[in-house]
Amino acid sequence: MAPPTLLQLAQQGDPQAIAALLNRELQPQGVTAKVAVRKDGLHVLLESPNQAPDRKKFVDTIRRQLLKWEPADIERVKIYGRQMGEKQTAWSQEFALEVGAYSMILASASDNENLSPAPAASENQPLQTSANKSQAKHHKIWLLVFAALATCVLVGIAAFFASQFLTKSGNKPVPQVENLTAPESANP
Repeated sequence: MAPPTLLQLAQQGDPQAIAALLNRELQPQGVTAKVAVRKDGLHVLLESPNQAPDRKKFVDTIRRQLLKWEPADIERVKIYGRQMGEKQTAWSQEFALEVGAYSMILASASDNENLSPAPAASENQPLQTSANKSQAKHHKIWLLVFAALATCVLVGIAAFFASQFLTKSGNKPVPQVENLTAPESANP
């Protein structure tokens, strides 16, 4: 059996393969990408030698590529841009990455804000493993199932009490108002 290709590894969510494929496209434009998978999604740090990379151009490029590759278990992407040698990022953008789903840019920081750079893969924060991602996905599914069941129970209880109220109020006579005029006084 042949070893997996770089594209196949990227489709499995391998951050080194994603970085290698992104760099094939970005390095001719003077930009280098560093990629890490974290608990909250895929982090991509873009660096260029003279200035921070153009946000709109490179966010669009990366989104297009990731949607095409469909990396497994990656639902969110956060991209940072900075000039090489700088500690602070010049900008960041985050978006959802679900094929066929609403995938809009959710947050962006202005070029003037000081943001911490994307954490490097070697920092203490552990990389998210495929088993952890699968476990988190199952956890989300169970939470949704529990929420649906709780909703059904609450609707059932509300329906029961509503039927009890309607049954009880249906047996009582409704008071009739016969005369709306003021009573006449006994002394004329």
